[in-house]
Amino acid sequence: MLSVEGVDAFYGDLQALWGVSFEVKEGEIVTIVGPNGAGKTTTMRVITGLLKPRRGKVVFKGEEVTGLPPNKIAERGISLIPEGSRVFPYMTVYENLKIGAYTKRAREHFNESLEWVFTIFPVLKERLNQKANTMSGGERQMLAIGRALMTRPDILLMDEPSLGLAPKLVMRTFDIVKRLNREGLTILLVEQNTRFALKLSHRGYVMETGKIVLSGTGEELLNNEYVKKSYLGI
Repeated sequence: MLSVEGVDAFYGDLQALWGVSFEVKEGEIVTIVGPNGAGKTTTMRVITGLLKPRRGKVVFKGEEVTGLPPNKIAERGISLIPEGSRVFPYMTVYENLKIGAYTKRAREHFNESLEWVFTIFPVLKERLNQKANTMSGGERQMLAIGRALMTRPDILLMDEPSLGLAPKLVMRTFDIVKRLNREGLTILLVEQNTRFALKLSHRGYVMETGKIVLSGTGEELLNNEYVKKSYLGI
């Protein structure tokens, strides 16, 4: 479904990605793990058109989308949940969800999508007219995921969804990831919680200093001696 091929990306003169290549097949959960500054978020920015690579390409469903503006990429079925549960703080839950349904396809299925989101997150239906800045961190994360689902994506990109959440909410977030995948959504996950992320993933990649250094199934990476020592503390 998604292929990143030999991507080099820069911020000014500073190179952030070096020949990054990986793929996500339809129906998979694929995780990219690695330390802060490894290039994980930069990779998400390249895929979604927020950063144009200097070399390499991004192919989605057989069509190259490299360098397209973010709104055009979103229209093709790629949706990003950015790091930090970013929602529109002074808008209500309903207004945030409505903004998510801005593409033609999403507008046509607005009511259906809204009910789907409410099925997954009943609390959002209860807080429909509440402003986002009055909600807890966990509730804002639910809203951020719900807003992304309103676009009716074919692939969902999640950047550090567990960041800043209490342990109980972290588990809840990963349960949601599994549920969405069971319902047919392909997911690319960037996550520092290596153990939980690889446990739920079909495949994974380890990124360090802007390069993919390891790849394998989630189980293979969990059992890899380097991953154990560097990321799991074993």
